Amino acid sequence: MNRVSEGQKLSTGSTVSIARWLSNAKDCWVLTKPEVNFLVVISTLVGYYAATPGGPLNWVRLVHTLLGTLLVASGTATLNQLMERDADAQMRRTLNRPLPARRMAPRSALGFGLALSLGGGLYLLAAVNALASVLAMATLLSYLLALALQPVLTDPSIRQTTISLLVIALPYICISLLLQTKDDFRFVIPYVEFAKEIKGGRPLILDSSALIDGRIADFMETNVLDTELLVPSFILQEVQEIADSSDKIRRTRGRRGLDVLTKLQQNPKVDVRMYDVKDGDIEGHSVDQRIVALAKRLGGRVVTNDFNLNKVASVQGVDVVNLNDVANSLKPRYLPGEMLRIRVIREGESIGQGVGYLDDGTMVVCEQAASMVGRDIDVSVTSVLQNSAGRMIFGRLAGAVGGVHGRTSDPSIATR
Repeated sequence: MNRVSEGQKLSTGSTVSIARWLSNAKDCWVLTKPEVNFLVVISTLVGYYAATPGGPLNWVRLVHTLLGTLLVASGTATLNQLMERDADAQMRRTLNRPLPARRMAPRSALGFGLALSLGGGLYLLAAVNALASVLAMATLLSYLLALALQPVLTDPSIRQTTISLLVIALPYICISLLLQTKDDFRFVIPYVEFAKEIKGGRPLILDSSALIDGRIADFMETNVLDTELLVPSFILQEVQEIADSSDKIRRTRGRRGLDVLTKLQQNPKVDVRMYDVKDGDIEGHSVDQRIVALAKRLGGRVVTNDFNLNKVASVQGVDVVNLNDVANSLKPRYLPGEMLRIRVIREGESIGQGVGYLDDGTMVVCEQAASMVGRDIDVSVTSVLQNSAGRMIFGRLAGAVGGVHGRTSDPSIATR
């Protein structure tokens, strides 16, 4: 009999504990004002959609934003009921709420509300961004100040006016202060900082190939772009290493890149800045990986004529300004019939062809110049082949008429 009684007592105790837990859970649910939170979720959805006009929605970030906002709103609603518990006790509609009915202690409600709000703020900071977190924390701070001033503000009308002003003014002040001091934000909260914004919209990040090519300096003089140009420190180091190369051609190309950079810096119409990148700041081992990662972090575009870098950046969602594509849309630098002077470096693939290069690295294929390797010659341009991978100029020796022994300047034959 005693064993049976003990079993019944344990069963009854477990049932009572479960019922009490369910009752407490229901009271916590009521404190969060779910009907108000539903409207908060709807307004957050509308605001998030309005903030990304014409662009694809980031559904993962949207879910994180909704969860964090829901937690902060639930905590704020709990604190609101804590402040209004005396008024709720006087109205029949709210008399049965957990605090007026004394089913929950004010201290428990305060801890529950703070836990939800602080948890939501930290969640927004980790999963969304610091701006969303600070906005949520500013709203929470306004309610805490109102709660602290409640014993002093005895007049209901003055109390409601003060709470309304705090809820409106404090988030605005916090956001304004944050945006003005965002570059030093990590001194307030360690390991948290905003991505630095560059004036004039999205910056253009120059690759070494763009500097050596040289056309970027001429393009910037047209006043088509007023965007800031950034030259990362590792790109400058790469150009300097090319300029110090023992190979004469590489050394000439590197020095040309440094001259182009100096020309850009001396142009008052161009806003160019050296961007110092410390070791470990940018992930990636190769220069291409580092410049793509830097463009992602700054929200910039890469300026290059490197075909491989163009492909790598495009695959990773980074916008690229390919100088060869820009040149394709404009008038070619050399038109058929124009003259240019080159040094023949080697023989071409076809019989009788000589190959030389312009200062910017453009290959020039000249007919009847195979016997003139090592000499400077004048070339009459016959055709220009240009695509995203680069440009080739085809011509014949100045003064020569037509081809020799049936040879032709057809690009498809010269490049086979």
